[in-house]
Amino acid sequence: MSEADVKTAAKQGQDPNKQARRVAFDPTIPSDKPQEYYDRIKRKFEEERDIRLAYRPDGLSQYTSELTGELAKYEVDPYAEERIEREPIEDFAECLFIGGGFSALLTAARLRERGVESIRIVERGSDVGGTWYWNRYPGAACDVSAYDYLPLLDEMGHVPKSFFAKGPEIYAHCQAIARRYDLYDLAIFQTTVTSTRWDEKEKLWRLETDRGDKLSARFVIVANGTLAKPKLSRIKGMETYKGHSFHTSRFDYAYCGQNLENLKDKTVGIIGTGASAVQIVPRVGKAAKELYVFQRTPSAIDIRDDVPTDPEWAASLKPGWQEERIRHHVLTTKPDPEKRKEIEKRIPSAYDVGKVQIDYPIVYNESMNTVLIQELMRFNKLGQVIKNSLRDMKRSIRGELVMSVELEALGLSMFNGQVQSNC
Repeated sequence: MSEADVKTAAKQGQDPNKQARRVAFDPTIPSDKPQEYYDRIKRKFEEERDIRLAYRPDGLSQYTSELTGELAKYEVDPYAEERIEREPIEDFAECLFIGGGFSALLTAARLRERGVESIRIVERGSDVGGTWYWNRYPGAACDVSAYDYLPLLDEMGHVPKSFFAKGPEIYAHCQAIARRYDLYDLAIFQTTVTSTRWDEKEKLWRLETDRGDKLSARFVIVANGTLAKPKLSRIKGMETYKGHSFHTSRFDYAYCGQNLENLKDKTVGIIGTGASAVQIVPRVGKAAKELYVFQRTPSAIDIRDDVPTDPEWAASLKPGWQEERIRHHVLTTKPDPEKRKEIEKRIPSAYDVGKVQIDYPIVYNESMNTVLIQELMRFNKLGQVIKNSLRDMKRSIRGELVMSVELEALGLSMFNGQVQSNC
C-alpha cells in the first residue's frame, strides 16, 4: 500500500484506544468452540511443519550470517558515505551499551533521567536506530500500532503521523532521542565489540573492539538486537552470480534509484515472502520491467487498514498519554476477576521497569497478547533489582549485572529477504 493509499482520517476524534481494540484479543475468555476444533488446527500445522522439515532437513543450517569472501558484500553498509578512520580509544564509562537500537536508547534515556552522566554506545552501524538504521527498503514500516511501539513519545512531544509509522519517521525519532539525551557525546559508530571480560580485581568490564579500542565499564548492557545482521539462504551459485544483488537490510538505492526509477528496464527477482517482501514487492513490481517472486512458504496477508493521525486528536493529548494508553491495554484484556487482580497488583512495579529500562511497548493482538502479559510479569522482579542497582550503582551489585534487553524482536518482523536483479 502506497503513502497515497492511506485512508483519510475519520472526522471524529481519533481515540487511540478504539484504534487499538481492532486488534484486541483476550486469551483468558473461554471459547465457545470445542477442543476438537483447536486440535484439528494444531494437527494441520504439525502436518505442514513435517512436510517442510522433510523437504529441508538441514533446518536453520540452510541459512548463514557468516558473510565472508564473495558474500562479504551483502553486509557492507550502503548508508555510510565512508569509513571514518580514528585512533583506538582507551577509556572508562559507567554504562556501556553494545548496540544502538531501541533497547539502548530507552535504557540510556532512563539512566539520564536518573542522573547517570557517563554513558557510551558502541554500534557497528554509522548511527543509532538499530533495525531502523539498517532496514530502509521501500515501504518499510512498523506492523503494530505506532502509538504503542515508538518509545518516549510523550517525553519527545511526538505523535506518529499514522497508525503504522513509516521507517524514515521511526529512524528520525531514534536520532531525536539520541540528541535529546546527549547520547551522541560518547557514542562510537562503525565499531563492533569483539570481546568482553570481567575484571574481578577491579570490578569492571573490559571490552575490546575491531578498531583496537580497549574500553572499561562498570555496567555493560547488551542491546544488540536480532534484526540488524543479514541472513542469507544457502543457494548454490550465490558466490559466482554475475548480476547485481543485495540484501534488503542493505538496500542499494544507488543502483535502484531513490524512487526505484532505475529498475524500469530491469528484470528483478525477490527471494522470500516474509515481512520485508510483503512491503517491497508492490513497489518493485510497479517500478521494474519484470518481477519474479520466489516463494517457498506463503505469508499471511491482510488489509493494512492504515489511517493518518487526526491532528485534532493529537492536539488533545494530555501529558502522560502514552503511559495511560499502555495501562489501558493491560486493564482492558477482560481477564477473570482473579486474573485482573493479579495483573493490577503487578502494574506499578512493571511501570518501574519501564521508567528504568524499556518503556515496554505493549500492543495486544492475537499473536502477542499472552506473550506480553507474561513478559510484563517476568520483568516485575527484575525491575526491582535494576531499580535498586541504579539507585546506588557503586554500593549495589557493583557492575556484575549484564542487563540483556534484546527486546526489539517482540515488536518487529524478521527481515530475511534478498533482492537480485538481472540487467
